[in-house]
Amino acid sequence: MKPRIPASVSEEYESLYQSLKDAMNVPGNVGLAAKDAFHLLQHHYDKDNAYALPPLKYLASIADEKLTAEVEKINNMTARLKRELPHMRRETENITRALEKLADVALREDKREYHGLARGFIRFLQMEDQILYPAAILIGDLIEAKAELEGRKLAQLHP
Repeated sequence: MKPRIPASVSEEYESLYQSLKDAMNVPGNVGLAAKDAFHLLQHHYDKDNAYALPPLKYLASIADEKLTAEVEKINNMTARLKRELPHMRRETENITRALEKLADVALREDKREYHGLARGFIRFLQMEDQILYPAAILIGDLIEAKAELEGRKLAQLHP
């Protein structure tokens, strides 16, 4: 079985993303606020799916002490995440402000489902920043440490 990003994370993100995309078609200020948030989110979402979240799919394998053949790929993704993290956090702040505006507009226009969407997306972004990104980075650090340790053991066997 090929490892995957935990379904609950990827499904929630995809659902929120699609719902925000659909909200752009709502007439009036809700649609305009959704467009603003979606345009800020789109590039961030692509980066998340390219290198920030994929390392999470290896968490169970690593916990079972099974290093994958894709170690270099994982290390490249986590190294990129480390480099990009300050920028991604700034993006998250901007997206959150846009989602807060959407939530406010939705309340004013009595469109509570879009208020709930915005609040749910903000909670997801907080989880991403506080749990998912650090977990992905720790996965890379652990793989790197294990590989270094195994390299030392090999060097000791073959002086």
